[in-house]
Amino acid sequence: MKKDIVSRIKNRKPFFISFLALLIAGFIYLGFSTDASLAFPVSGHFPFLVNVFLINVTFMGDTVFAVCLALIMFFFYKRKREGLAVFISFALTETAVQFHKNLGASSAGCRLFFEDGQTRFFNNPDLAGLYAGSISGHTAIAFALATVMMLILKNTRWQFPLLAGAVLLGISRMYLAGHWLSDILIAAGTGTISGLLAYCLSYGSLAITNRRKYFIRLLNRNSKPGHAVQPVHVQ
Repeated sequence: MKKDIVSRIKNRKPFFISFLALLIAGFIYLGFSTDASLAFPVSGHFPFLVNVFLINVTFMGDTVFAVCLALIMFFFYKRKREGLAVFISFALTETAVQFHKNLGASSAGCRLFFEDGQTRFFNNPDLAGLYAGSISGHTAIAFALATVMMLILKNTRWQFPLLAGAVLLGISRMYLAGHWLSDILIAAGTGTISGLLAYCLSYGSLAITNRRKYFIRLLNRNSKPGHAVQPVHVQ
């Protein structure tokens, strides 16, 4: 059954309104910031348990997590539409992230970029600025997954937990990998748009498939002897 993306968004206004509010607040902060690097300082060393918690949170934006989530939904739960939407959201997001990072490092030639999810060296002089100034792939994937899952799930109560999880992951990347706030905001926008596109593409393609099957059944029925061919009206 074809799902209306507009009605889905209307039924989940709190998610998108809150996301836009956070995005606008972040860019306003950057606009008034006197820091030339546009960095939001999440400095200092957290306690051991907090570090472990943030490392596990940041894993939810990892490629392995996204692909495994899609496979589990597709094969284990037999939710093929949902699994397809999750995988497409990851694929679109990762493509956009790789394009953006290659654009920023055009002099080095085209190559694949990978982020270390376990990095916790925000204040390490040897690794300072390793990821700063480049879009956060983990954050982009997290917002893409949060968006597509929010649209898939019938229970709208998951809107704020999913958004809060994606925001927390963005904060973890600022602490663990030293990303700037601008990196996180761009990644959040990229991931959310990718999630919306993935939902449209996955359900749209399935809707076309269902429509084709409908016409095949109709033609087979009308081709029977003694059965007159009826005009087809497509709404």
